[in-house]
Amino acid sequence: MTNKTLITILIVSLILFNAYLLVTNISNKNESTEYENFDQTITDYILEYQGISDYMLQNDGFSLDSIAVVDLENNSIDFNQLLKNHGNNILVCRTSQYNCESCNDYAIQKLVVLCKENPEIQVVLLGYYDSIRSMRIVRDNHNLPSNMHYYQLLDYSLPIEAAGVPYYFAVDNSLEVEDLFVPNKAYPKLTDHYIEMILQKRFT
Repeated sequence: MTNKTLITILIVSLILFNAYLLVTNISNKNESTEYENFDQTITDYILEYQGISDYMLQNDGFSLDSIAVVDLENNSIDFNQLLKNHGNNILVCRTSQYNCESCNDYAIQKLVVLCKENPEIQVVLLGYYDSIRSMRIVRDNHNLPSNMHYYQLLDYSLPIEAAGVPYYFAVDNSLEVEDLFVPNKAYPKLTDHYIEMILQKRFT
């Protein structure tokens, strides 16, 4: 393992652990076991994703200013207008027909629950599928609530695209990718803590 990879893993670990501390605000020493368990979860997650950890660190600040998407009625919309349409502060979920289906389902369904419990939050799904019809099937299968909005986005140059996994990120008026995270159904607590962090940081 190279020094660069070790440094990358340490950085990602610190980011995730600090996010956990931010959300839970645990100060009771009797809860040290929970710290240890979560620390092991982070370690397992990092080891599984060490092959794409570089991608995860290369995305913050990526500009979406020149990106255009297509809605389910086949209308083209630039990302700036999309953001204005949905409140200038959104959480994005990127999925693709080339990802494992259960990975996509997990990533989407976690946000379906979030949106139903928090109707003030706006979530945008960016799909890479061979047709709008395929996307409509995904939309209907997940029974998306009204505050989840589905768009088609084909190739774009965000580095994490090369990893072939669904991912989340936040975006606001800066039109820059922030707080990127790869949900994994094997580590549901990490996904839950990421969502809680986003709620506190961006929607409170």
